Amino acid sequence: MRIVKLPYLLLVFCLLTINLTFGQDQITIERVSYNSSNRAYAPVYYKNGLVFCGVNPKNEALTFVDEKSKKQMDDIFFVPLKGVKVKKIQLFSTELKSSFHDGPITFSTDGNTAYFTRSQNINRKLKNRTASSNGFGVYKTTLKDGVWSDIEPCSFNSIEYNVGQPSLSANGKQLFVVSDKPGSQGGLDVYYSNIVGGVCGPLINLGTPINSEFNDVFPTIQGNGKLYFSSDRTSGYGGLDIYSSNNINNDWTTPVLMDTTVNSSFDDFGLVHNSTGNEGYFCSNRAGSDDIYKLNISYPEFSDCQELVNELLCYEFFEEATLNVDSVAMIYEWDFGDGHKERSLETYHCYEKSGFYTVELNIKDPFVGATFVNEATYELEIEEIIQPKVISLDTISSHELFTVEVLQGKWNAYEIHDYYIDYGDSTAIVKNDKKGHKYLEGGFKELKILISGQDKEQNTIQKNCFYKTVFVSSENTLITHQQEQQEFLEQLNYAGFNAEQLHVFDESFYSLELLSSKTSIKNNRKLLKGYVNKVQEFYDSTSNQYTYLLAKTNNPFDLIALFRLAHKDGFNNAVVKVFEAGKINTQNIDMLYSDLSGEVSVVLANVNFAFNGFELDEASKKELGQLITFLKKHPSNVVEIGAHTDGYRNIEKAKQSFKARNEVYTRQKHDKMSNKYNLKLSTKRANSVVKYMVSMGVNKKQVIPKGYGETNPIAPNFNKDGSDNSDGRTKNRRVAFKIIKQ
Repeated sequence: MRIVKLPYLLLVFCLLTINLTFGQDQITIERVSYNSSNRAYAPVYYKNGLVFCGVNPKNEALTFVDEKSKKQMDDIFFVPLKGVKVKKIQLFSTELKSSFHDGPITFSTDGNTAYFTRSQNINRKLKNRTASSNGFGVYKTTLKDGVWSDIEPCSFNSIEYNVGQPSLSANGKQLFVVSDKPGSQGGLDVYYSNIVGGVCGPLINLGTPINSEFNDVFPTIQGNGKLYFSSDRTSGYGGLDIYSSNNINNDWTTPVLMDTTVNSSFDDFGLVHNSTGNEGYFCSNRAGSDDIYKLNISYPEFSDCQELVNELLCYEFFEEATLNVDSVAMIYEWDFGDGHKERSLETYHCYEKSGFYTVELNIKDPFVGATFVNEATYELEIEEIIQPKVISLDTISSHELFTVEVLQGKWNAYEIHDYYIDYGDSTAIVKNDKKGHKYLEGGFKELKILISGQDKEQNTIQKNCFYKTVFVSSENTLITHQQEQQEFLEQLNYAGFNAEQLHVFDESFYSLELLSSKTSIKNNRKLLKGYVNKVQEFYDSTSNQYTYLLAKTNNPFDLIALFRLAHKDGFNNAVVKVFEAGKINTQNIDMLYSDLSGEVSVVLANVNFAFNGFELDEASKKELGQLITFLKKHPSNVVEIGAHTDGYRNIEKAKQSFKARNEVYTRQKHDKMSNKYNLKLSTKRANSVVKYMVSMGVNKKQVIPKGYGETNPIAPNFNKDGSDNSDGRTKNRRVAFKIIKQ
């Protein structure tokens, strides 16, 4: 067993300390009036006063006197701080006083349990005791009916070594102590004991970086989990100096030395502070004896505050529209761009980190087992937020406990050592607050958090301020289901992500990409098969490939029949894609549209008729050649040839016609006359097309003519102001086919 001289043990076991880093704090120091010529130290707050260790010079009672120092052993004293003028100190408890050494002491948060240091044998006669043979231990006591009773030793006490300087954690589950038991890092080391069911477990050495080859003593654990201790290691200013350390992910950070505001070349120890942290007490022998000093602390200014922003890693992806084709449900598959996919109309996905991601919504056709169309593609940028992590609610009721947790997060400028909170309601600023706060009035509150820490490269204390807005409701009203759902999403940091927002182009169209190639194959009948004269070649400079398109439409699902047919013909990579208008010549690509029944038609773009005529010209016959060839190769297919007219109205000419027949002109009569005329005209045109196709060898059972007149426009004939829309009428004058049997 390592032997330590009693006078030094008496000193170090009575030095209980709590420390704050004051690099950003402005403090003033004054020596308290109740110091005496003898020592006074190890103060702790208790109820409305201060409890500390020392010797009362007026105490003439016989106590144990050290053989070498000839000084009396210490007792535990109390001095009131609020509402009473300090006249003299009082003995804290007669039950805790012995003839030997008593103190320091630590209390539970409710003040009803205490652990204190005491000489282990107080019952034997003084003449049979020596300083070196009466070691120290830690004892537990409870307050019952105003009396400290049930004093019992902790299970880790031993006559083989000393244990003392207890400090109890706020939750009462861990007791920190100092011991010279064998196996230490060097001199005296800091240990802790887990308390289960009110019983202390074995001592566990904190190890490095808390303990060193020197004496590491006086542990005090703060309510916020920060550990404070003193050490005479060579990195200090001389004597005992105060250090602090945070516990992050069950590891203690490198101890930070307090500056010369508190530390000196003498022994400086026993620092405690009140609940708000703006007042404290500590001890020093810088004046020749161990005295208590008071600190008045002013916190740093909250300036240049930056708004706290959540790093949105989680998103809700959804597609509002659904499509079933031939009673077969299409499959919606989200590709999140990070190697994960999800088949669902609505889903949630969380990315592991910030960055750029290409999000795709692909619609798969289970009929052919392949991707039918890339409904949307979007470049999602998740910005990395370099801020501390602040955990708190955004909405809370008045008089409800509001807690704020400040963590390192991604803040990398320095290690956060302290933080200050301004709750925004004119209450006092608090430091390293873990207890929480209650707002008394409703409204929007600006919550400010100021962090500080040591910049190791510049060896300076830095600070940064952040803020967020908190809404305090004035009544404890029930929150609606919708609000609860929104709060849930906010807590998970989910963001809505609608597929309709993903379209890249303002003016775009869909087309069936039959295949793509690095070289041009537009005349390659072996590769393009029967589609060689139907596709339009387009060079995509982005992918450096030639793509071969078949038909175009504003609705991708108009292409489902062609898509399935292409896969049936062996084009297994055929897929519907969206293209930007203006970057591709679309003049020779057949236009598809859906009629009112939902059926899909292909517009024969170059089939034209003379005004009011129905005879085919040579250009129209050439356009029909591709369809004729197709029907000959697929004799089981049946198509409808539909002819359409526009809804143009020549009002002046109509009035003249009615007048010549001695009839009164009305718009209703005009519309009826035009509808009848255009229906006959479109029927003649459809019959003309069918007649020509049959003459070219197509089985007449494969082609069915039908005139629609002006009943099925695909564009408005008139503008909103009633003027003529020539572009719309051009689109409406068309001949189209649709496959009605395969």
